[in-house]
Amino acid sequence: MAKESATIVAQMANANSEGLLCYIEVERTLKAAARYRAKWGVYESDESVSLVLYWSYDRRFERRLQDLMGKYFRRMIGDKSFEIGTMLDSDFKNLEAQAPVKLFSIQGKRTVRLGELVIDKFKEGKVA
Repeated sequence: MAKESATIVAQMANANSEGLLCYIEVERTLKAAARYRAKWGVYESDESVSLVLYWSYDRRFERRLQDLMGKYFRRMIGDKSFEIGTMLDSDFKNLEAQAPVKLFSIQGKRTVRLGELVIDKFKEGKVA
């Protein structure tokens, strides 16, 4: 992860008041779809996990991850507060807090700015 991103991660960690977690995974290579599904199932089953954000260096990987995320949430049941998302490193370098984050959940997909996501999760007390 880029050094400058450590500031955002630190802000997210300091925002925590409920002990809920946000995982940031740096994604440099794609894994098998089954591996992602298994990981996401473990994250989702842990009530302390609110968000898993994949930091990607390659737009093709980011799009593939988004496709897998959309498929993962096509099921009818799941934790409504659990989200998985992607962000591109080059977007962060160019836009910082304005970088778009694409989020997926059982409720659908949405795009938010990184800074807004941090503020929203802070208000919910869902970031560690």
